[in-house]
Amino acid sequence: PPRGGGGGEARRMVQEAPAGKVWAAKLALLKRMFQDTGKSTVESDGFATFVQDEGHWLKPHALYEVLCEEHGTPDTSKWGEQARMTPSQIDSLSSPGGGKYVPCRFHYWVQYLLHLQLKQVSEHARRKGVALVCGMPCASGDRSDAWSRPEFFRDGRCLGSPPTATAGGKVSVGSSWECPSYDWERMGREGYGWWLGRLKRLSNYFHGVRLGGALGYFRGWELPAGARTGLGGRMYACSAVTREELDAAGLWDRRRLCEPYVRRHLLERRL
Repeated sequence: PPRGGGGGEARRMVQEAPAGKVWAAKLALLKRMFQDTGKSTVESDGFATFVQDEGHWLKPHALYEVLCEEHGTPDTSKWGEQARMTPSQIDSLSSPGGGKYVPCRFHYWVQYLLHLQLKQVSEHARRKGVALVCGMPCASGDRSDAWSRPEFFRDGRCLGSPPTATAGGKVSVGSSWECPSYDWERMGREGYGWWLGRLKRLSNYFHGVRLGGALGYFRGWELPAGARTGLGGRMYACSAVTREELDAAGLWDRRRLCEPYVRRHLLERRL
C-alpha cells in the first residue's frame, strides 16, 4: 500500500468489517471472475481430472454450498427433503446433466484454483529446501461433512469448550464451536477412512501435518446442537487408562507420553 496512511486505513476498515459482509464481498468478486474467465478453465482437461479425482469430497461440499445459498441458511434441518440425501443423490445432482451441476461448477472452479495455487507454492518451497507444515484441527468446520456423511457424526450434538475458572475467581462459561461431534465407534469400524482421507489430501500440498487440539482425538466437550455456551455439556469418548495398563504395555516413560517431544533431529529426519 502507498505510504501516508492509506494502507493503514484500508486495513482498519477490513479488520472492523463484519466477517459475513467481507465473505459476501469476496464471493461476489469470485463469481464475477468466474463469469469473465472461468469458461476456459472448466473446459480444460486438468479441471475435469481434478473433479473426477476429488469428487468424493468436492461434490458434497459444492452441493452443500449451493443449497445453503438457495435455502438462505446452513441449518440443514430447514431444507425439507434435502436435509438428508444419499451419496448417489448427491452425485447425481452435482454431476453433468444434474439439476445443480451448473451452480456447483462455480465451487469446483474455486477449489481447483486453490489446488493449483497451493501446489505451486508447495513445489516452490520444496525446491528452496523449505518444509511446509499445516495444522489439521480436530473439530471439522465444514458442515457439509456432517450433512453428506451423517453416519460418522452424533446427531444433535456439537463440540465446544467447557466452563473454566479464570484468574481472580471468575468463571468462563465456555463456548460452542458449532462443529459436529464425531461418532468415534462408527469411524473405528470403518477403519478411520474419513480421517485418513483428510491426511492424504493435505499431504498433496504439505510436508508435515500438526494435529491441532490433539486432546480432542481422545475426548471432547460435547454439547446439544444449538448451544451458545459450554454450559450443560459433558466429556464424550473419554476412556481412562490406568498406570497398570501403561506398565503392561511397556509404556514407562510417562513424561515423554504426556509432554510434547519434537526435536530438531526428528524434524530433519521427517521433513
